[in-house]
Amino acid sequence: MRNGIMLLPCLLLAGCVSQAPLLKATASGNPEATFTQATAKQIRDELAGTCAQSGGILETSEYTITCSKQNDSMRGMFAQAMLGNACSHTPMERIQFTTTQRGDDVFVTARAWMEIDKCFGEKELVPYDNNNFRNEVQTGLDGAVARWNAKRPTLPVATPAPQHRELDPAKRCDACQDLTDHL
Repeated sequence: MRNGIMLLPCLLLAGCVSQAPLLKATASGNPEATFTQATAKQIRDELAGTCAQSGGILETSEYTITCSKQNDSMRGMFAQAMLGNACSHTPMERIQFTTTQRGDDVFVTARAWMEIDKCFGEKELVPYDNNNFRNEVQTGLDGAVARWNAKRPTLPVATPAPQHRELDPAKRCDACQDLTDHL
């Protein structure tokens, strides 16, 4: 009977949280985007700025940006109750962007997880690997690419060099004729 009582809320919660269809299938299976005519440092700086503006804690390395925030929402409290223990800290949500330079472009992938610090240094990691998460982050990356394309400096269009044509000798001025005669 007790198992039936515990199973009912789980079934109700599972029924309410259905997985959306994936908006964009990617080779890595994670959200990804390509920023054209950029350096990896420029894109990491953009991602770091977005994290800082949202109040996140920033960790960086040569290839990654990790943005972390405490999750003190109902979802965080629920996760702490289900996965934590008596001395657990408030869960942290982390999203990590990996950037790689590909010629003149930068390729970015993202992954995220919830992390709960337990007693004695133990950590519980719960990956966010469902379509709802992937769609949300993919939409964010696609928007970041559009903003990058709108603000990046455009290279000037090369104009062809003017074509010099030889003038009819009868139409040249006398001074010009004298100059060309001495060359």
